[in-house]
Amino acid sequence: MPKVSVIMPVFNTEKYLSEAIKSILAQTFEDFELLIIDDGSFDHTPTIITQWANIDTRIKTITNSTQKGIAHSRNVGIRTAQGELIALSDADDIALPTRLAQQITAFAQNPNLGVCGTWVDFFSDSSSVLYNLSYPCQNAQIKSRLLFHCPMVNSSLMIRKTKFLELEQWHQEGFKIGSDFEILTRLAQLNNCDFQNLPEVLQKAREYPQRTIRSEANLPYLTKIYHQNLRRLHIFASEDELLLHHQLTRPLSEPNITELQKIEAWLDKIYQANQIYQAYPEPELSEYLCELWLRPIAGKWHLEADFYDFFKKSMFSPYKKYTQWQKLKVWFKYRFRS
Repeated sequence: MPKVSVIMPVFNTEKYLSEAIKSILAQTFEDFELLIIDDGSFDHTPTIITQWANIDTRIKTITNSTQKGIAHSRNVGIRTAQGELIALSDADDIALPTRLAQQITAFAQNPNLGVCGTWVDFFSDSSSVLYNLSYPCQNAQIKSRLLFHCPMVNSSLMIRKTKFLELEQWHQEGFKIGSDFEILTRLAQLNNCDFQNLPEVLQKAREYPQRTIRSEANLPYLTKIYHQNLRRLHIFASEDELLLHHQLTRPLSEPNITELQKIEAWLDKIYQANQIYQAYPEPELSEYLCELWLRPIAGKWHLEADFYDFFKKSMFSPYKKYTQWQKLKVWFKYRFRS
């Protein structure tokens, strides 16, 4: 049996598919099977898959009878996979040559490792890098952030198959978007299932206007995940609280002091609940709450007295850890603000 099964769901990706397949076949680690699940494509995708399967016997193809969505295709891949490790890759992305080898080494070094991702470059059709996602690498940091967002890039993941088998359900097929985030929140709760991001770019993800990764269409599915996560803290959030929770990890407009106070109250509610129920790792969660609090307040405490006082007094503020010299610099910025 192959050591690794690479799962690649595809749907109408004729423009990018060959490049994605080439990147897997060019891996320095060669003991794998590539499962390509075609979700009812009606362009030239089926022909391209057949051509590549005739060239390399490691490619196995599965065709859904009708279009059933990416979550279903991933579940078909998991069910079919023969490898003890399952790597995910998208049909429009590129795996760098040592990706599988380095992830396999990480699993060999840590028997409790269940999920391993990598840093990722997002690139355009012109091949220029648009931005880089260098998410936290350590287990507790990743799991604490799962309360708010997905700190791993799905197409970079390798997951121990036995961990999938411990779940009652795999990707939720009712999720058109976000099933990867949702399943990670459940994998994170398993015993002896460490998470890790390798601190190196080993995957390149294509970014283009049609991609729905940041679409508002995400919000209904993300809201379900937020509900699920917050229930671990015995918090049953209102619609307004869920929207605030969602916005905390996204660019904010210029907030006023009332909005900042709402953010502080919500973060404090989470902090207090986690002190009781210990659902998320500490001190990593508290450190991340402080980071989320600081994002909208940074650079505003010197503009007017309310912001200055708010910055000094909040339990989430770094001010209490400042040296006297740092505090004096803050006071000068406030005192001589333009």
